Amino acid sequence: MPQEMLILVLVVLILLVAALGLAHWRMRTAIALLQQDQLKLTRALARQGNDLAGMSSAGVHLDRTLADHGKRLRECLERCESIREEPVAGNAPPTYHGPIERIRQGASAEELVSEFGISLSEAKLLVRLHGSPK
Repeated sequence: MPQEMLILVLVVLILLVAALGLAHWRMRTAIALLQQDQLKLTRALARQGNDLAGMSSAGVHLDRTLADHGKRLRECLERCESIREEPVAGNAPPTYHGPIERIRQGASAEELVSEFGISLSEAKLLVRLHGSPK
């Protein structure tokens, strides 16, 4: 009987060692798979970090570009406003109505210059155009 008991204990020990070996092999396989997954995730995270850095750089560039375009647009709008306020060629601006009235009352070119602050050449031209013929 002791010999049968010894065989039984040996069989149980062999089965136990086999079970432990199988468990160890499964654990090593699972650890290897987890390490592969970790490596894949690390690489993906690095790619996303690079993508994010690129997008951030592009965003900064876009922000600068938009600011430049905004400045240029404001300049264009200001220029449009100044052009809109400029008199159209061929129409006498309202500032010449007063000098023309004074010319009709007999004022000289020099008087127009002192009263209205226009240039002498403008005053002479106005006198020639609107003065009485001599």
